[in-house]
Amino acid sequence: MSQEKPYLAKLREQTERNGLALGLKVEVSRVGEGQAEVVLESQGWLINHKLRPERIVAFAVMDLALELACHSLGRPGVLLEEEVSFLKAIERPQRLVAVARMVEKAGRKSSWEVELIGEGGVVVARASAMCYYP
Repeated sequence: MSQEKPYLAKLREQTERNGLALGLKVEVSRVGEGQAEVVLESQGWLINHKLRPERIVAFAVMDLALELACHSLGRPGVLLEEEVSFLKAIERPQRLVAVARMVEKAGRKSSWEVELIGEGGVVVARASAMCYYP
């Protein structure tokens, strides 16, 4: 890992200590200004009655990446809205990677895109969001 700016290293540490991240065993694989990537390794207990991973888990991983990226600009941001589209069913427990990146920043608001990528590089969900910087 290349040398992170001190505030990004602190942000990484805070995210990895987050109760949700600890419970899901999510790992922050990358954080930079305006971008973040978190990874959820396959875990059998996260499946539903149809033997598919719960969508709420997928949403949570995407939300963690978005929160991390939103704060990566050097000041705290507030998530105003987030819209998630599930493109494909997650058929079995698998490694999921959530990649968040800033699309545009205008004044005190920024728009974001998050992709949830499954095995084989398949995008299984996509989100768009808006953050505000008070």
